[in-house]
Amino acid sequence: MAARCSYGIYGGPLLAVDDRSGGPLLRRGGDTSVVTTTLGKSVVASGGIGQFGGLDLIDSPDSSVPFGLPLGAPNGSVAVVFAMTPAASDAIFAAVENQSAPVYELWLVRKDAGLLLRRAIPPRDDLRERMVQRITSIDADASGCTVYFTTGSHIGRFDVCSNRMLDDFTSERALSIRVLPDGGVLAASDTSVRRYNPDGSIRSTMWLPDVGSDASAVALDVDPHLAWVLVVDHDGCGEAKARLRHLDIDSGEWLDSRETDYRLVDRVSIAVVNGWYAAVQFPPDPPVPPRRRAVP
Repeated sequence: MAARCSYGIYGGPLLAVDDRSGGPLLRRGGDTSVVTTTLGKSVVASGGIGQFGGLDLIDSPDSSVPFGLPLGAPNGSVAVVFAMTPAASDAIFAAVENQSAPVYELWLVRKDAGLLLRRAIPPRDDLRERMVQRITSIDADASGCTVYFTTGSHIGRFDVCSNRMLDDFTSERALSIRVLPDGGVLAASDTSVRRYNPDGSIRSTMWLPDVGSDASAVALDVDPHLAWVLVVDHDGCGEAKARLRHLDIDSGEWLDSRETDYRLVDRVSIAVVNGWYAAVQFPPDPPVPPRRRAVP
């Protein structure tokens, strides 16, 4: 049997883990939206609403343990986990909406030590617009200090080390983002996936080959030159059928497509086991040039 080195993970009311051939490895239902990310070969999932929400570390279909501490805010206030990304080999960045304040916060949680960092994002008009301008995705850069986050109107940046808001990365809309090895950003939204340079300028735009479909979420593969894109087809009944598409980021070529039977009714996230994260791994080594023989 071939080794299974990574799996696609889908969020929503259903947490699903598949191998690369499309075979199911795990199915788990829930009453609230599930947000997923990965740490090495483990899956981290959150149901994340209220005092009873939190992070679970899933090492196998039958194993699930609390990740450090629950993310529910104390004293009856409500905290919602919107998106997560690894910040170290055993830590998770979480974007949290504390509805009792109300304020958006970035938390750094480590499995054994619990809450390590809690930073409030300064309030902004576009972040106050509930349901439209909510934070939908975050990712950290290689320094672990700059956290990129998306709203319905822009991609923002926050420095958790100096506790200050940075200038927006871009004013363009995005639903899901990932920081790339070169310091740029891959962003999925509507009918395209865009690749940005580190300065926020657009390097390339990859349009979806499927008419009437939307790019809902994106994740980097084990090889960060490749990405998985969760594409949804809306059926007009408030639901959407999901499809996985493999993308060559450098060439912009769509490689293959995996059909699923999942019907999504809420925001989703996707991650890859052993996938590449800027805050965890260094950029891949450049190719070694061929040796040239000396000319006498």
